[in-house]
Amino acid sequence: MAGRGFLMLGLAACAAVGAAVIAYVMTGRPLATPLAPERVDLSALDQVPDEVWARLRTQRIYFGHQSVGENVLAGLHWVLERKPQIGLRVISASQAGAFNEPGLIHGPIGVNGDAQSKIDGFDTVVRGPDGAQLDVAFMKFCYVDVAAGTDPQAIVSAYRSTVDSISRDRPRLRIVHTTMPLTSLDIGRKALVKRSLGFPSAGESANPVRGWYNEALRETFAQDAILDIAAIESKAPGHEPHTLASGNRNWPTLAPELTTDGGHLNMGGGVLVARELLLLLAARAGEPADTSVATSAGS
Repeated sequence: MAGRGFLMLGLAACAAVGAAVIAYVMTGRPLATPLAPERVDLSALDQVPDEVWARLRTQRIYFGHQSVGENVLAGLHWVLERKPQIGLRVISASQAGAFNEPGLIHGPIGVNGDAQSKIDGFDTVVRGPDGAQLDVAFMKFCYVDVAAGTDPQAIVSAYRSTVDSISRDRPRLRIVHTTMPLTSLDIGRKALVKRSLGFPSAGESANPVRGWYNEALRETFAQDAILDIAAIESKAPGHEPHTLASGNRNWPTLAPELTTDGGHLNMGGGVLVARELLLLLAARAGEPADTSVATSAGS
């Protein structure tokens, strides 16, 4: 009976491993245990003085985004429910009177796959009538806004030109910059075949472009506040950063523990980015209005 029991356990283990391998091959994603939001260390938020959170609650902050931004906002709501001392109001820009009261006001900008449309959408809001009331503004691109043939420097230049123009028209506004989100490494059947033939998958081709963009952004705005989403996404707690070797460089990729589909963030990933966003906003809220000291989250 004991031997039969061990046999059944062995068969069950093999079945579980087989199912996992099949899922691994069919989905094209690394086998990884998703990061539970409860595992994200939020203790740094408890070290922020109450008066800093109180100052943050007096500010109007605008966030222009698309779907990964929704993942970050889901993480933000999760954190705020567990850290009531922060008390930050979060509201959709589409709601009537959204800009009339302090808080983090968010809404979609542009079209996925068109980086310029997002820059233009951000510019329209920030330099429009509602923008005159803002204290802080930031936008983020999506991982789908670049492809293998995209010129990352052209996007940085277009973004910088718009930021410079906004800064001239809104001199009191603080603009926070964000790095471009990543995708996880494709390791499914198709990707393995393409790699064996010397051809990178779509994700492998685009992540270096995102890496070039992010490096250029960090260099261009080295003296400004940067929410380094890419750096946050590439490393799950307790793990080494995930990278992809391409062109004699190791480029960051999205950690499989933080994603639902290889591009969007799961709740744990959203909480990680939301934590760094709150710390960055708190740091900016604690600075004098005329400061130019850089604050970088996620680095």
